Amino acid sequence: MRDAWWGDRGWRRWLVGAVAALVLAGCADGGDDGGDGAPPPATVAELDPCELLTAGDQADLRLRVSDRAEEGHRRSCSFVTTNVLDDPSRSGISGLELVLRDSAAPNRVADAPRLAETYQRERDAEVTTTTVEGRTVLQVGPSTLPVGCRLLFQVNATSSLEAAPRGGGQDCGFPDLTRLLAATLPAPDSEAPRADHDRPVDVLGLDPCQLVPQDRQVALRLGKGTVSAEVTRSCRYHTGATAPGELSLVSITLWTSGAATGADDGGQPTHVVNERTAYETRDDTRCAYRLEVTAATSVEISSVVLEPGDGETACRTTAGLAADIEPGLPLIAT
Repeated sequence: MRDAWWGDRGWRRWLVGAVAALVLAGCADGGDDGGDGAPPPATVAELDPCELLTAGDQADLRLRVSDRAEEGHRRSCSFVTTNVLDDPSRSGISGLELVLRDSAAPNRVADAPRLAETYQRERDAEVTTTTVEGRTVLQVGPSTLPVGCRLLFQVNATSSLEAAPRGGGQDCGFPDLTRLLAATLPAPDSEAPRADHDRPVDVLGLDPCQLVPQDRQVALRLGKGTVSAEVTRSCRYHTGATAPGELSLVSITLWTSGAATGADDGGQPTHVVNERTAYETRDDTRCAYRLEVTAATSVEISSVVLEPGDGETACRTTAGLAADIEPGLPLIAT
């Protein structure tokens, strides 16, 4: 009887031990829920900017998601503060925009150092370099509006994260936000930025009368360009046309303020010229393409024909000129 009882108890001990071993093994494997043991994303392409801050992080920073947008290489998420609801006097971040850039296009800037250089060159912004979680972070600012304070997180030569917080003082110091974001990104890559292929660096240094290739000037009978600086820097070519529908005027203009869209509603047609976005405006006699360079600069190519009714001819001329001019423009940094 005793041997039978011990045998039964031994069997029960073995069964309990086996179940426990299976439970422990499941925990060691991380289970099926992906949990905290899941590997970090390998590339920026796998990230959602609205999920870089967890629900707990957003609560701690008193932020909530308000909007998201996606435009090819650029994905963004906007956050607004919840302080108004609980404590209007509390100091902190009053708003935040996170922008992920991921592009290998040969004429586009997507790495943090060159984006910082653009802010420094065109907006006179201060740039400070620090290291957080083993990652290079460039702090842009303090600076005058509309730059404010920005944090640029380097990932590799073709991708980066930009954080644009508002509020929190005038010194651009956001240590909690910087630490949280630095820990969510893929491992940094030390790959050097690609060569610029002899492109000019600064749109402000361009000569608009040197942008149209000589063979194109001859083909369109443009003659000698006339420089103008009445409102913006531009170069105008008169063809001397006399017949209705003929090309009469071409102008190349450097815009150094405002958005590249060149319109308040931003609803005009867009084209892609050598992987650069061109925003079109037209009427019965005129067609213009505005080529983006940075958030504050662009180059506009405009063609005008004599008498209304043949705007399509003007647009064909503008499209051809845009394709010729684009390789001579700076890298895109938007």
